Amino acid sequence: MKRGFGVLVAFAVWGLVWPLASCSSLREVGPGDGGPGDADADADTDADADSDGDGDGGPGIDFETPDPTGVVVVTLEPPAAGYCEPTGNPVSTAVGGDELGLLYTETWEGDGGAVASEVLYAAMVTTSGVLVDQVALDAYPADNDSWQRNLLAFTGDRFVAVVNDARDGESEVYSQAFSTGLALDEEIPLTAADTPVEGAAAAWLGDVIGVAFRQAGDIRFLWADPDLGAVAGSDLVLTSFGSADVPVVAGGAGALGIAYSDGREGQRDVFFSVVGTDGDGAPLPSQGAKVAATAAESTNPVVAWTGSEFAVLWFDRSGGDGEDVSVHFARVDATGMPVPSSPGVIFPAGDEPGVGALGYAATYYLPCTLLWTGTELVAVLIREAANGWRHDNDLLLVRLGDAGTFEAATVVATGLRNGHNREGTDIWSAVATVLQGGKEIGVFWGFSDSDASDDCDRSHWTIRYDRVALD
Repeated sequence: MKRGFGVLVAFAVWGLVWPLASCSSLREVGPGDGGPGDADADADTDADADSDGDGDGGPGIDFETPDPTGVVVVTLEPPAAGYCEPTGNPVSTAVGGDELGLLYTETWEGDGGAVASEVLYAAMVTTSGVLVDQVALDAYPADNDSWQRNLLAFTGDRFVAVVNDARDGESEVYSQAFSTGLALDEEIPLTAADTPVEGAAAAWLGDVIGVAFRQAGDIRFLWADPDLGAVAGSDLVLTSFGSADVPVVAGGAGALGIAYSDGREGQRDVFFSVVGTDGDGAPLPSQGAKVAATAAESTNPVVAWTGSEFAVLWFDRSGGDGEDVSVHFARVDATGMPVPSSPGVIFPAGDEPGVGALGYAATYYLPCTLLWTGTELVAVLIREAANGWRHDNDLLLVRLGDAGTFEAATVVATGLRNGHNREGTDIWSAVATVLQGGKEIGVFWGFSDSDASDDCDRSHWTIRYDRVALD
């Protein structure tokens, strides 16, 4: 299955461009989009969405959830009687030969609600979304609800995974290699510390793995060999304020770029550090550089290397919970310093294309990944619009050109749930990779379909996949 961007039409406000196509997941934004109060042919959907008539989509909500899109790669099933329906999320993907490698988690709960087990799977999937085979890795995953942190890289003849592990109650970082036939190599510990390691992020630089992680509120770093483990003497402390959030990384030209949200100045802003494979290994700049000064809490960065510099995308919320949300972009040079003219707003607060059938303004963004195709940047984000009890959400793929300027977007998947009892559908996570030499993006996402029952089998999870054509 493929999606395309179709014919582009201009949206005058803020210079945005939004695609029109015959595909039902692509729609025009502006007058006539079916948003609240529009005097157009589908304006009656406002009333239809709320059968109790009070306008808030409350317990009397009566809506029809959108049909799921994409190919079902994995359907999660309870392992045995006494377990609830499992939940699962993709956490990393990479191209290896003619197929895709995929890491995903599966969590089972007992009937009483306690987590009974969590498994990290490695799977091989065709570029059409057909599951070839899968195997459980040795790791007991921890912090795998993160995106673009866990590494899955193809090194030329095998895959290497780097994840947090919590099997002994201590969170550490491990690597494990496996073949395209899913034969597992022995896993290798990369850290062994008294203080738990959180949010490990890793990237493959062609001959070495760069790993960044949070420990006691600071960002630390090490180089690792996929066969031998951590490189002796490479452990560095990048920040010392005790206020950093978990990092994300991208491999550059002989260097690892590391982005993280940090509250060292009272408000959380995005900072950036670079560690090179040459020289004395000292991070640049010392303690990291603030990527951009914003008026709001800046969180959830994602990062990519463009061949000459790093690109960073993040989310901020200037008006508190559910108000004035926006997505920002900035460029960072190879030494870790922000390019002064680059910070910009991709989706200004309140002016971005609407979410869901009613076109509500987004109340939350989760940047999932940022990719460089060789000619342009592509971002994958999850958006939500909460309006009373009604929660619309979608998976959005955004084209940003070669400089981080909004050019076009497409909705890959949509969900709609009742916020009162969570009945409906939801998109929970997404990972993506570049296909066909930059002509397509392959996207995996976690998708739940829940009924309104109170038992533990209410939520039915699948991992889905689609390809988006960029031509």
